[in-house]
Amino acid sequence: PKPKPNLFSNLDYLMLSLRPDFSYGLSHHIVPGCARFGKIDETGESKLIAATATNKVGEIIIHDNETVLNINEKIRALEVTTLNKTHDVIIVGTVSGVLVYDVYNNTALIQRELIDGINCIEVGKFNTYDKIIFCGGNCAVWGLDIEGKDAFWTVTGDNVLSLCLSDVDNDGNNEV
Repeated sequence: PKPKPNLFSNLDYLMLSLRPDFSYGLSHHIVPGCARFGKIDETGESKLIAATATNKVGEIIIHDNETVLNINEKIRALEVTTLNKTHDVIIVGTVSGVLVYDVYNNTALIQRELIDGINCIEVGKFNTYDKIIFCGGNCAVWGLDIEGKDAFWTVTGDNVLSLCLSDVDNDGNNEV
């Protein structure tokens, strides 16, 4: 009898033929889950934005931009998004709050103390808000509008380590 073809032989060949186009490294320890790409300047080019950790102080490194933002707290979460402008802003979650920073204009747009700190961040459309910043902390979820005002708050039974916005019930509105 004729042997059956190995279904994985083509896949193995494909995996062996994949090669990276480029690679580079940062000479810093990156906080897990805290590396994003964003368009933060007038060039419109995507830049790698990463959070580093050294003891109790964090830094935001912007690759190919010679910019380092010193954050005087331990960084736990990082997100990059467009709020209401043509360039992206950096959202930093720390052990004591959240900072929304506009690198292009060198301005802190929002700086809020959230007692339990921030473990994760999700940004998106929710209810009547086109953009809302959800911050997951220790036993709570906060939602801030683009001006930093409270738009949502709820208590959870445990630490919030990840967030996702999705239209679970197909009603046209996102749920957390």
